[in-house]
Amino acid sequence: MKLNLDKNQKYILACSNGPDSMALFNLLLKNNHFFIVCFVNYKTRIESDIEEENLKLICNKNNIKLESLTYSLKDKKSDFENIARKIRYDFFIKTAKKYNIKNILIAHHLDDLIETYLFQKNTNRLSEYYGLVYKRLFIDDIYLIRPLLSYPKEKIIEYCNENQIIYSTDYTNFSNIHTRNKLRNEVINNMNLLDKYKIYLSILSKNLNLSYLYKCTINLNEKYLLNKSNLNKLSIDDKYRLIYKWLKINDVKKTKNNDVDFILNNLNERNKYHINKKIITFCRDFYYIFDENVFENTYTYSFKELKNNNIFNINFKIFREKFKIDTTYLYVEPLINFNKIDISSYEVGLTKYLNDIHMPLILRNIWPCIVKKTENEKELIYFPRYQENYTNQNENIFNFDIKNLIKLLLVDYKNNQ
Repeated sequence: MKLNLDKNQKYILACSNGPDSMALFNLLLKNNHFFIVCFVNYKTRIESDIEEENLKLICNKNNIKLESLTYSLKDKKSDFENIARKIRYDFFIKTAKKYNIKNILIAHHLDDLIETYLFQKNTNRLSEYYGLVYKRLFIDDIYLIRPLLSYPKEKIIEYCNENQIIYSTDYTNFSNIHTRNKLRNEVINNMNLLDKYKIYLSILSKNLNLSYLYKCTINLNEKYLLNKSNLNKLSIDDKYRLIYKWLKINDVKKTKNNDVDFILNNLNERNKYHINKKIITFCRDFYYIFDENVFENTYTYSFKELKNNNIFNINFKIFREKFKIDTTYLYVEPLINFNKIDISSYEVGLTKYLNDIHMPLILRNIWPCIVKKTENEKELIYFPRYQENYTNQNENIFNFDIKNLIKLLLVDYKNNQ
């Protein structure tokens, strides 16, 4: 067994005192890696106190720092696995930040990979990747690394025995009280090594394809948008994973299948979807995602300000020729600030007008207009026409790209507040 880890890096080792994490402990020690051990005692088994003491002894003997957490889940009956997982990973992250360490090592192995893959498959659970991946960004700039992912359980036990590594065995793993335990005991333990590696290579290939897909379709500089035409080329499974990945990148947590279903099948230019304090809308072949309060933002630019930037690309010469009006009191602001349109004897309620022209919801909040403002009144002077096949090609005064309008006014503006 070998490790492919950078010796210039520091590591947090998530250790349970089981054979997997103790084998990884031994490998790190042999290869002179700097690491800090993290152990969580849930007080659910009598042996957990003994395991903590054993870890203290071996860490002291080898001059390794041990960080331990006691969090009793002794009486917890339901959702134990998820709660325990959150507790330990929060602890790992806290410890990593305390010591300014960027890598958390988890001793998952080949059997864990297959177990997770089958669990995802059987429960139809949304996930970013198939099974588990060797390395991934977990939170902020902290990575999860699984150095033993290609090794089967039997190889790890063999390594422990050959190197006389003392480890403990969690007897609860042998009962089928959890779905994962049942998969492990009734399916994976009955697989031969060749079958395991066939599944491993299949998962590896699928995840490489997914990594390439994410890289090609999600632009991290414009992570708030996703091109629908890219989705249309994919299988239904990849569509779900891509949407899931996109939501995750935009800090949407606990995504459900129903959320992705709605985004793929029901979201259009006339509605929006609320999820985890985010809003998802659709416009011109793009899905957009923003914080819920982003539509509360407004903007006002004087003509003087606009001469020095190209947010709306106003042609001032054509405007002056057409309107012959003093620009001193003219501003650009959202059309939605008006309840009705009243220009050149044309009068109509704003909502009716926007519905009649089928303007997408996202654009209604930011569509620009030119306003004359004095101390006593505010008059609507002009706004660019919108049609469903709007391209701006025939627009003389405003000349902007819709995608850039959304980007500038809903992203850059928000960041500047």
